[in-house]
Parts: sequence; structure tokens; C-alpha cells
Amino acid sequence: MAGKDGVLRIALVGHKCLPADYGGVEVAAEEIGARLAALGHEVISFTSSPRPPSGVHRGIDCRKVGRLDGKHVGALTQAFTATVAAVRTKPDVVHFQAMGPSMFAPVVRLMSRATVVVTIQGRDDQRRKWSALARRLISLSYFTGTRFSHGVIGVSEHLAAELSRVTRGQCIHIPNGVPRPPTEQLTPTDVDPAVGDRPFVLFAGRLVPEKRPDALIRAFLTLDTDVDLVIAGGSVGDPEYAASLRIAAVDGRIRFLGHRSRAEVDALMRGAAVFVLPSELEGLPIALLEALGSGAPVVVSDLPCHREVLGDGGPGARIVPVHDDAALADAIAAVL
Repeated sequence: MAGKDGVLRIALVGHKCLPADYGGVEVAAEEIGARLAALGHEVISFTSSPRPPSGVHRGIDCRKVGRLDGKHVGALTQAFTATVAAVRTKPDVVHFQAMGPSMFAPVVRLMSRATVVVTIQGRDDQRRKWSALARRLISLSYFTGTRFSHGVIGVSEHLAAELSRVTRGQCIHIPNGVPRPPTEQLTPTDVDPAVGDRPFVLFAGRLVPEKRPDALIRAFLTLDTDVDLVIAGGSVGDPEYAASLRIAAVDGRIRFLGHRSRAEVDALMRGAAVFVLPSELEGLPIALLEALGSGAPVVVSDLPCHREVLGDGGPGARIVPVHDDAALADAIAAVL
């Protein structure tokens, strides 16, 4: 890494938007970028939909790049155009924020002298939303991102250990964290007037198959309770799956709030009777850390990354087998 007078030009590539109002990758990119900028470094974010469209956010120079429409080609073309745009700024460091975009690490190595860092937030190639061809392309990034980078970061111990076998021990473990809660806090009623009158179970996250909100709906429908189920999250590239959730939610107690801001999700977590994350695939979910920080009891699936956070669990942090809807319902009922 070069840098003049100790100041580095750092390009962030591979996140979808900034400010972060989408998912854990975006939250991590914003929080890391803001802290690097506060240390005096020049941080540039390249996305296809930065908010605001251009300008500076928390010290980060936000720049927009082009992309093609489509669930598969959209992410691929954004990663490529962001990589090329990043190289043109002559950065000292290019930091890829996820596994898929890191397939373009060789482009950085060929076109610049920048140091390449890749953070792996999870096994993107195992997500059910991708086609077989898309999975193979993302799996290619498992090779390129690790072999053509100067440093690889795994956000959980389990993920870092797996990556170390691929990188011959060159992966380091840096866990995700969460920012301090906002000074001005909303209430659940501020988020939605219908929420807050009664206790509620909360799911907050992307409406995608690997997070299994469908399992939560099935489990909730078996409960004899007067509490509500609040689902906060948007459909990300899979509107058919999101539509199937609404069809399955044949109960007036189930409320879909759609995509919500970080401040609104924080309010929901602080007001929830229990936060539920029944995922079958995670890296180290920032949503779980935020829920714990809010003081909400949690029920999660039995994944290695969840046990890294919760240990063996307990009354306020229950762990249930993956794909066991009955155990999920029992754990929620026990918390309530």
C-alpha cells in the first residue's frame, strides 16, 4: 500500500447502495468506510444506486456506476463497472465487500498496483435464489477472490476456518459488529400505527428463501396466541417468493411492513416480544447482533455462526434445529 503522508485512497466495491438501507453487507461497508474516512483516509464507494445519487455521506465519496437490468446480470455488471471505475481512481486499496464481486479481483491486479482486500460475508454460491449457472459463476469468485487478493477476511470463525483451507491459512477472522443506536429513537407505533398496540414476534431481513420467513409463518400459524407476527423486509430479486409468503399468511395477525429504514428496524427490535431468525445460511448476521443490542429475546436456527454469538443458548437466546418448524414454534411459544 502506497498512500501520501499516510493517507490512503480506498475504494469500496461490491455493495448495492449507500447509505445502507438494504442488508448486512451494506451496513458493514458504510460503517467501515465511515470509520476509515474519520481517520483521514479518502474513501470512495461505487454502487449502482447510491443515496444520495452523488456526493459525500459520512465522509465517503459516493459515486454511481451503471448496470444492466436483471436478477443475475444486474449484480454481475454492477460489480464489473464498479471495479473498472475504482481502478480509474488510482486507489491504494480496493476492498471487495462480498464473495461474488470478488471475481473481478484479477482485473484490479492487472490494471493497477492497488492492494486487494476481500471480505467474505457468507457463501453466496449456496443461496437458493441463484440459477445453476449463477452459482457456478459465483463459485469462480471463490477461487479468484482468494487467489488474486492480498488479504481475505471471514466474518465468522466458521467461515474463516473454511476460507483458510482455500487460502492456505491466509484468511483472517474479523467479526461483524453493530453501531451504537441512534440518539433519536423511534417507537414501533412511529413505524406503523397498527404495530405497538399488541405484543409482536419480529422477523427483519430480506425476503429470500435462505432466511426462511416461510418457516416462521408456518410455525406461527400453529401457535395459540393473540400476539402478532411482524415481517419487515423487502423482496430482493425474488418477487415470486415474496408473493408466496403473503399467500401463506392466511391470518390477520400477520403484518407485512415491507422495506424499512435502519432506524425503523431498530424501533421494531426494541419493541418486539421476540426476534426470530430461522435461516439455513448465514455468515454472521448483523440483524442478530442488532436484536441482541436492543435487548430483545431471540430465537435462531442452529448454525455455527449463531452459536459463535449465543454459545449454547438459554431462555433469552434459544437455538432450534434448522428445518424443524415444530421446534421453532415451541421455542417461540416458550419465549412468549
